[in-house]
Amino acid sequence: MASSAFDTFELTAQSGQHVKYTMTVTSTGGCAMLLFVKGHNVNPSSQYYVAYSQENCVSSYSNDFPVASSDGTTFSVVVLTQQSQNVDYSVTIQTYSPAIPDWVLGVVVFLGIVVAVSAIPRVRGLVYLGLGVATHLLLDLVWEQPWIALWPAMGTAFPPGTLDVVALLTVLWTNPVVLAGELVGTGILIAFARSQGITTWRALVQFLRNGTPSPSSSV
Repeated sequence: MASSAFDTFELTAQSGQHVKYTMTVTSTGGCAMLLFVKGHNVNPSSQYYVAYSQENCVSSYSNDFPVASSDGTTFSVVVLTQQSQNVDYSVTIQTYSPAIPDWVLGVVVFLGIVVAVSAIPRVRGLVYLGLGVATHLLLDLVWEQPWIALWPAMGTAFPPGTLDVVALLTVLWTNPVVLAGELVGTGILIAFARSQGITTWRALVQFLRNGTPSPSSSV
């Protein structure tokens, strides 16, 4: 491989699978970079996962990418170099399904955190807040995106992506799990508001400011 070119290895993987890849430079004194790219037909506009790429010129690099449902099924491993000499290297790419699905690990961690917090008297009152946040993360399948769940431990950059309102609405109306979660959450908020006597905009503003409904709005 010369500095004026790059090599591309295209692959496919399904949601829930992992892609394990390793690059080793065999040329003496040589180095190369590896980019894990979303999609095939790599071009200057292609986006790569910063947390799963090596932007520095190194002699070896390996990583393990968990495929989330939002990532699609097509990927590319791109190898390039900054050196003027030809660089020889080897690449191995393996697609596999983990013995224990990521969502199972997510549930176990979730339950473990709830139990641990409940055992601490001083912060026991926050367990319900944590339970709500953790439930939201579970419904978002956050274990499929550890670079977000563990941010910034795996790097400060976020994966490629754009806000697509149409796509969000499509998911909402075509995914029964997402729709059910939104409906249940809306119902809980309405029930809470009614139980606190928050039935007017004025009462809502008072509650948001002070954390308690106005006396005139109580039932």
